[in-house]
Amino acid sequence: MARNHSAARYAEALASLIEKDADLEAAAGALKGLAAQAVPDHEARLFWQSLRAGRDAKQKLAARILEMLEAPPVVRSFVGVLVANSRMGHLPEIADALEGVVAERLGRTVARVTSARPLTEAQAKALRGRLASFSGKEVHLEKRVDENLIGGVRVRLENTVFDDSVRGRLDALVARFDK
Repeated sequence: MARNHSAARYAEALASLIEKDADLEAAAGALKGLAAQAVPDHEARLFWQSLRAGRDAKQKLAARILEMLEAPPVVRSFVGVLVANSRMGHLPEIADALEGVVAERLGRTVARVTSARPLTEAQAKALRGRLASFSGKEVHLEKRVDENLIGGVRVRLENTVFDDSVRGRLDALVARFDK
């Protein structure tokens, strides 16, 4: 997915209003929760972009969800700006961008790990440690299973891909013979 610069600007603007790391994490969680409930699919995105649904109705709906999520006041104000500027349809991208800002501020990163079988807790811990020493950041693993890998793992850490899967080795071997 291409980086949405508008979403990044909104996320950075919200983050600049929040000083404490814990408050920033709470804001990111509230925004992510709101995105999941208010913009779960394309039809919902169309609702937020529609001119037929009045701004007041949109403000009230967003306020009800934020109240249920116990969102911090800064998030409530921020969402009011999004509704007023017809940007609620972009909330999932803004929430993702804010997660990135939080990770950067707190020295964290996410590694997307695909394995042929579920990783044991010991394997996940060892992998997290190796990736942390490589990146110099605290690493959170997003794990997924793909039996097509046959064995091993494929890891995407920021802009680097480590492919230590059997499928990756076989593909590399085939590529060498094709030259």
